Amino acid sequence: MKKILIGEGDPEIEKLLTVSLSEAGYRILVVRDGVGALYAFKKDVFDLVLMDAALPSIDGFRVCEIIRRESNVPIVMLVAPEDEQKRIRGAVLGGCTYLKKPVYGQELVNRVENSLCFLPAGAGRGVRKNSGVLVCRNLTLDTNLWQASVNNCKINLTRKEFALLRELMLHQGQVLTRRILLDRVWGINDYRNERIVDTYIKRLRKKFGDGYILTVRGMGYRMVKG
Repeated sequence: MKKILIGEGDPEIEKLLTVSLSEAGYRILVVRDGVGALYAFKKDVFDLVLMDAALPSIDGFRVCEIIRRESNVPIVMLVAPEDEQKRIRGAVLGGCTYLKKPVYGQELVNRVENSLCFLPAGAGRGVRKNSGVLVCRNLTLDTNLWQASVNNCKINLTRKEFALLRELMLHQGQVLTRRILLDRVWGINDYRNERIVDTYIKRLRKKFGDGYILTVRGMGYRMVKG
């Protein structure tokens, strides 16, 4: 049975989340603030972290940033529907995905299951990382310093480009559809905008070459394995 850490400061929302996921067969541990979330994460192993961006004491984004320094565990962030900047920040910091509040019931369960299906290659359950550095051949992405380089030569990336490249590098060898990338990087559920992904892939290829991101016809894109 998979175990989920929930960080939610609102008791009513916490109850909706807990009931929805418990009924779907998940084990749940609930904390009410960012300090509690970090303490729980260090003491136990979780398959997924679900937390509110506006957690008390330490906000959800800072918690996400700290967790990402040592683990590839999927993180689902809950954000207010009007807060576009927070959704962008969550993607850049490495939130696996993010959901607009309120969300519960089958919609919540579906999104959690989707996040669990797309663990980084070789990640396993709550695997700890030694650093925030991702490597694919001679391409390096340092998620702590927000730096990218090819053959030790720095390349400049916009925030969206960085978030997109990070998502691809976390899933080397796996095909990610345009819809998945659009959801995780842009937080857009309107799939009429899928060509945005193509535009940004072209930008990345211009900056570090064509040999890293492969097009899978009819599906999406795949980062070659390092």
